[in-house]
Amino acid sequence: MLPPGPPLPPAAQLAAWIYEPARFFLACQRRYGDVFTMRLPGAPPRVMLARHEDIRAVFSADPARLHAGPANALVEPLVGPRSVLLLDGAEHLRERRRLLALFNARSAVAHGDTMRALTDAMVDAWPVGVPFSLRDAMQSLTLRIIVATLFGATAGPEGDALVRTLEGLLDLAQRPLLLVPALRRDLGALTPWKAFRAHLDALDALLAPRCEARRRALDASPDDADDVLAQLVGATEADGRRRSDRDVRDELVTLLVAGHETTANALAWTFAHALDRPTVCERIVREVNEVTGGAPVRASHLDGLTYTGAVIAEAMRLDPVLAHVGRQLTEPFTVGAWTLPAGAMVVPCIWLAHRDARVFPEPERFAPERFLEGRTSPHAYLPFGGGARRCLGMSFALQEMKIVLATVLRRASLARVAPGRPRVTRRGVVWSPAGGVAVVQRRPPRPPADGGVT
Repeated sequence: MLPPGPPLPPAAQLAAWIYEPARFFLACQRRYGDVFTMRLPGAPPRVMLARHEDIRAVFSADPARLHAGPANALVEPLVGPRSVLLLDGAEHLRERRRLLALFNARSAVAHGDTMRALTDAMVDAWPVGVPFSLRDAMQSLTLRIIVATLFGATAGPEGDALVRTLEGLLDLAQRPLLLVPALRRDLGALTPWKAFRAHLDALDALLAPRCEARRRALDASPDDADDVLAQLVGATEADGRRRSDRDVRDELVTLLVAGHETTANALAWTFAHALDRPTVCERIVREVNEVTGGAPVRASHLDGLTYTGAVIAEAMRLDPVLAHVGRQLTEPFTVGAWTLPAGAMVVPCIWLAHRDARVFPEPERFAPERFLEGRTSPHAYLPFGGGARRCLGMSFALQEMKIVLATVLRRASLARVAPGRPRVTRRGVVWSPAGGVAVVQRRPPRPPADGGVT
């Protein structure tokens, strides 16, 4: 027997889930409590969980009983069927270990100077006195950072072509209609599917020769594998066979997409909260200057930026970009008073869990200090998911966000065009601030900390 949930037809629940997700989840919780069932067209029932005790039961269970692949099927057209997001069991564990070795805190340290240089270049290019979208700026920046991380391509026509193609693809991929499997067909002007497929083909056409060239270079010089792309194309399976082109392509696209879209929106939410509070921005800048001694922000400084990290953490608590994660049950599973049937989807709702007043007093108040006072349960605070499938790029993303936030606030004088908490809107599976966080740079930016040319 499933927990109660809204009696709306599945199509109406789908519309609410796509267009007013925050309001819909809150209304369901108020009416049905911390465990309720959603029903979407053509999909198994989704049992939503808001209490960290129930979420702990999911994330600590044997992964063989709860599969994430079916829950992530919405992103398969973009990342491909061999993405780590779609795999389960031994295949997932093997691929996750492989990627963790590449996409971790050490990688962020190695690329810290590139992150800062690209941020400085972005700030130098911003107009003065003309409104622009910070979310769009962050998407372009984080995309260039992940391209540089994977390919070492910070400039030049090849890197620019890859960035442009990815921007066009992701703009199409984030349209809510593509969340509906029935609309993933070429229906002309009625859906964006045809254009999406064309952009995906263009991306594959750019990636294939890069991968092949890197593989040939490795064959000629096997010890020259110090970049992420080389390690991806040079990896072998357990039996010694070279990985297939399809496997490499799917993981490469997964890293390109997951490595920037979520970070870009998390930065946009963080700036939205911080810019509305001048004292928060001033404290960040003061901390950055004290920790760096006026020098450029480097990876070695990041552990000292504790308040800056707390601001980021609080922004991701109030507005997590991944508001829920799903697991499909392979056998009956008990959550609290409910025994859920095999085939149902159990869904820890991050957005609701982050509003549990037992864990976060005054949950709607922006209070970075709460993250300076002690550790929070990983089942109550989970902006990167949890359990065996927690985001493998978490350390990389947090270091990138600190570098970007510190560099921008230190140099730019930004004011929001329309202060106040933005409404949530969807960009595919990501929750984004509606309106993109429009800002104006009030005066030319300060010179970069090193006084050099960016």
